[in-house]
Amino acid sequence: MSFTYTFPITSDIHKIRLRIWDTNENDYLLEDEEIQGFLDMFSSITRSVVQICYSLAFKLSNNEYEQFQVDDIKVTKGRDMAKRYLDLAKSLEEAINSGIEVEEFPEMYFGGVYQADLDTNRQSQIDGTIVEDPFYKGVLSTFNEDKYREDE
Repeated sequence: MSFTYTFPITSDIHKIRLRIWDTNENDYLLEDEEIQGFLDMFSSITRSVVQICYSLAFKLSNNEYEQFQVDDIKVTKGRDMAKRYLDLAKSLEEAINSGIEVEEFPEMYFGGVYQADLDTNRQSQIDGTIVEDPFYKGVLSTFNEDKYREDE
């Protein structure tokens, strides 16, 4: 039995590990061979993730995994994790069953602005069709506080 995970993602097993956040080699939930078994049984990565999430939810709900208490609050990590895996499985399954296209592995987006959006905004400014932001640097420097002061 083995565990592998590399970044950038190089295999379907790694894609699944990233999807279910099973990426810590010191505390992993599934062996590579178990993940490969799900891939062999189901037709896609997403369907495999759904079934893996159901399996992990069952596994963790029957296991205390880790329990700790702070003052009056008691947390059972296994049950909390089981709930999250169950929620993920249900949402992915619902998307699949309703015909919504679930990307196998979506393109990562790290923020910023697409060039096309930037060009559109610039053109809108030139055309005068963009709504100017009422907040800008120095907007409060023209604030007359005497006008809004209540009588004492």
